[in-house]
Amino acid sequence: MLKEKTEVLDKYYKRNIIDITSTAMDTPESKNIYALSYFGLLRNGYEYTTRQEIVEETIEERMERELAATKAKSKKAKNDDKHKDQDQPDVEPVVQYQNVLTIKINERGYSISESELKARYGDMYDSVINRNAKSKNRKKKAAVSQIYMPDVKFEEEEEVLIERKTEEKEDIVVNTEPTISFIEFDNRFPSDDEGTKSYDSFLFNQHNIKVTFADGTKKGYTAVVYPVYTNTADCIITDILAIIYDEENAVRVGMSPMGDDEQKSVTLSFDDVTFTVRGNWEDDRFYSTVNITKTSDNKPAKIESADKQFVPTYRTSSYYMRHKGNDGTYLNVFPLTYLRNDGSSGLAPAVLMVEDGKERKLFTSEGNTRFSMYYDDSQKTIGVYWAGNDLHLLMEDDL
Repeated sequence: MLKEKTEVLDKYYKRNIIDITSTAMDTPESKNIYALSYFGLLRNGYEYTTRQEIVEETIEERMERELAATKAKSKKAKNDDKHKDQDQPDVEPVVQYQNVLTIKINERGYSISESELKARYGDMYDSVINRNAKSKNRKKKAAVSQIYMPDVKFEEEEEVLIERKTEEKEDIVVNTEPTISFIEFDNRFPSDDEGTKSYDSFLFNQHNIKVTFADGTKKGYTAVVYPVYTNTADCIITDILAIIYDEENAVRVGMSPMGDDEQKSVTLSFDDVTFTVRGNWEDDRFYSTVNITKTSDNKPAKIESADKQFVPTYRTSSYYMRHKGNDGTYLNVFPLTYLRNDGSSGLAPAVLMVEDGKERKLFTSEGNTRFSMYYDDSQKTIGVYWAGNDLHLLMEDDL
């Protein structure tokens, strides 16, 4: 009886959330019903994921910050010469983070900030979340325990392996050792299911950039920066894969050479401007910066960037999607958009990187969300798409 009652309530709560979202209602009443229905699902044990986002500053906060910067420059101008004053940086906003919860209904994600639920339900919210977290942790621990289960070796098996190695040693006449090592997984954490990866297990930074050129022209760019490796030890610069696309969806992508003595930054050029991207780890958090290297007219340009850090709330063995082919090669997938697909194709734009042990090849879609490429010993058509909170991989052999 209790189960039937819960199912009826869940159906009612989900219908409220879908209706309010689909009609874009933005009234105090609709917000109350949305939050109430969301909390009702959580209280009934409905599965959810969390992610951490930077809190965007309000217009009022930005105006106050810019006013403070203007006053500071004006005061500084009385003591410094004109050129020195021009080099003074703007007052940077204080970066604040908030947790955002996401539930999946009919393969679509619906979100709400944790602070809003706490403000409405206080200790009741904390109690529900703590109860759900304990249940979720039990499931994850069970999955991890399977991964770490040691292999049992018997003496007879070891003898057979030694004999086989001795017999096969003479057959190796061609050096097939990879000349470039494959990117390692972090085996402390479970692997993603093949062909899928949850949004809350990605790690990357996004920079929404506005460039003001010397003639007053303004252009917008979006940069997405991934750490290549899962090692979070502090380092002043680390290997990265960087993607930048402009307002016309022209895509530029680059990856640092990944050698110990190689340059770690990535330089990406458009017709009007060239950017340099760098990444670093500090206190187990990944940071990245995007700066202007030069412009086409060789005149100074101003760059403004609204930055977001996407931190995984559920760790897996990689920060991005990886697929291993039957021939031992790897396909690495870096989506350009998150939780939404292209309206025409139904697929998500992405950058692909193939590792074959000898080189790493990058592929961009430039607005076309389908890739035709050679991978895993055959020519294939490859695409990815979001379904609810998960990224899915599509792969077909070309006829």
